[in-house]
Amino acid sequence: MANKEVTIYIIDINSSMWVKDETTKLTGYDYAKKIVSELLHIKLINGRKTDKVGLILIGTKESDNSLADGESYLNISVKYPILQASLDMLNTVMNEIHDEHSYGDLLDSIVIASDMINSFCRNLKYKKTIYLITDGNSKILNDDEEQNASIAGFIVEKDIHLNIIVTNYGGDEESIKVENMTPLKKSNEQFFREFTQKANGEVWSVNEALEILNEYRTKDVRATTLLRGPLVIGTPPNSLEMTCWVYTKTKELTLPSAKKYSAVSEAAAGNEEEKTFAVDMERVYSIKMNTKEGEKEIEISPDNLVKGYRYGKSIVPFSSIDEEQLALQNEKGLTVLYFFPKEKLRREWLMSNVLKIVSEPMNKSSEECFSALVQSMAINNLVAVIKLVRIKNAQPRIGVAIPIIKANYDCMYWCQIPYSDDYRSYTFPSFRNILNPASEKKSKLDTKNVSSEEASKKFEELINSMDLTADEDNELFVPKTIYNVAYQYLYQCIRHKAINPNDPLPEKDDRLLSMTTPNPEIMEKSRGISQEIKEMFNVKKVDLKNNDKKGFGEVVDNEIKNLINDIKNPESNVKFKTEEEIKNMRMENIIETNVKTIGSMNPVEDFKAMVKQQDAALLDKAFNQMKAMIFNLFYNALSNQSYEKILNCITVLRETCVKEDEGNLFNEFMQDLKKKLTIPDVDEKIYIHRNFWKIMIDQKINLIKSEGGKEGVTDEEYDQFLEIPTETVENSIKETSVENTGDIDDLFDMLE
Repeated sequence: MANKEVTIYIIDINSSMWVKDETTKLTGYDYAKKIVSELLHIKLINGRKTDKVGLILIGTKESDNSLADGESYLNISVKYPILQASLDMLNTVMNEIHDEHSYGDLLDSIVIASDMINSFCRNLKYKKTIYLITDGNSKILNDDEEQNASIAGFIVEKDIHLNIIVTNYGGDEESIKVENMTPLKKSNEQFFREFTQKANGEVWSVNEALEILNEYRTKDVRATTLLRGPLVIGTPPNSLEMTCWVYTKTKELTLPSAKKYSAVSEAAAGNEEEKTFAVDMERVYSIKMNTKEGEKEIEISPDNLVKGYRYGKSIVPFSSIDEEQLALQNEKGLTVLYFFPKEKLRREWLMSNVLKIVSEPMNKSSEECFSALVQSMAINNLVAVIKLVRIKNAQPRIGVAIPIIKANYDCMYWCQIPYSDDYRSYTFPSFRNILNPASEKKSKLDTKNVSSEEASKKFEELINSMDLTADEDNELFVPKTIYNVAYQYLYQCIRHKAINPNDPLPEKDDRLLSMTTPNPEIMEKSRGISQEIKEMFNVKKVDLKNNDKKGFGEVVDNEIKNLINDIKNPESNVKFKTEEEIKNMRMENIIETNVKTIGSMNPVEDFKAMVKQQDAALLDKAFNQMKAMIFNLFYNALSNQSYEKILNCITVLRETCVKEDEGNLFNEFMQDLKKKLTIPDVDEKIYIHRNFWKIMIDQKINLIKSEGGKEGVTDEEYDQFLEIPTETVENSIKETSVENTGDIDDLFDMLE
């Protein structure tokens, strides 16, 4: 696979790398840290498992490498073998490397790195790179020209790209810096240039390297086909077919999703490798059910779930079989529907990511046919409407394909266009109508002294002043260089937090902010004309603050201040409220004393508030209104959605009737409710909710018994009441139920 990469970073930590530069006050290793951290940062962002790195240090006390034999390749250590980049590696480079006062040879490190790459990659296809960062002030011991040529030849043979980055690089002999360099550094730099020329490598200065690395980068993506299938023109059997591949050309870059993090998982891990802070998510589905023991939550298996679509206030379930039937019958591939002139293509039609259509590689007949189609469309200035079906029976997408002729190949750019259902029609008044409204409605702009011609001219000047073209060759704003500010800043912060976990987040880079803010030159050019337009229409900033109005908090503060002043003043005639008066001033009591009717929103609370007022007339009204409300909720209930509210109403009505010794009132209501719920011909609108009577049985909501001289029914009536009546009982009940129907209907007149 061509996207596999191996990179080895070699850092010179010989003693000369720790000497501070008099001008910059930085050491050679400070520059090496910057470069390697930037390179590792790129690897960590991508996070590709096929992208491997290694780290070698020159000038260590130990000789930890596979070629060290006690006499050669000494004082060079492989700090990290070839593996995936990690935060541990970055922390090592930034914080854990120091001067070990030893000496290692630079050329030996290149040999070790080349051998590591060769052993790891073998004959597999990898992109292989070596970076050596040094100050060039350490003597290179190997002066054998033939051996050096052999090493360079091995690097070329194994297709390894060598990059040598030198701090305070002098450059060629004509550079001014060369005069101030030591003979050793001049000699080493000359050696680097000659060696990289033989090895097809490059020598860079630190400034050049940092300038390249500081450029913002887009996410590396692998070229993966979205669709491989036929492109069909015409209808069978006279259709023309060619094999094409489809790739994604543009796609919105989404921010990476954050992972759930838990320190508990670290404590539970057995060894260092298991400390991933991983958190597993488990989803459980449950429903509330009314049981004999009360309301319970019962867990539902995902296998017992189906999709439901809202239809008005109801939910219409769709099984998996229904879902399969929703799929349209379509064959995988591309189909040309028709062609039309390119000038008739409207910009608002382009509504999605852009796809790239190319001919199948190494298929000569398809390549010739596809190329002829693209070039014919380009010559005749046509675009094609193409139906795209990515997989069999998938939802088809209709898009417009624009011909593109490249230097080495032909292709089409495909972009989805909207269906009629996707359109959103908006109408806006024209500029002339705003200045000269047809109606008498006053405009928000002061247009009394402004003509439409004068205003149009000023706005045209404003637009011209914001022209981004500085001259024919340069532009003040180049969209191609805009990067996703959120994405770039997020990874800047992640990198900073990884290395400095206790520090605040870094400031946003000025280069990032410049991508989302207007160009200062443009702002300066248009400032004068903008001011003229403001004066023309008398545009002023409106002060939203109204000093005459005071908020609730300010009123309370003033009242408290006045009360404190009255208490401090002995001559004040302050009348303090009693505890009972203060209690009655609570907001709940004020609201409760104002409730006179029962509403459908909170019937239980309204009923309790009316009962609490201890007014006999209001109490009778509350009982009657609650009974009427229960029947009303049944009449308006869709399915079982209001059952819980109805059950609460019946429960509170029963509790209150027991407390107020109104057992007969409740029992008569329950007898009537049972008829309507259990006998079909009494009230059809309520009978459709007959399943509610089973809930009454489960909840054991029965009549009120006569106990202690209070109103109620006998034990026998109490025991038989919840039973569902037989057909014989039904017929006898029907005959006696006609007399009482008018009384219940009159209850709705009380809901005023």
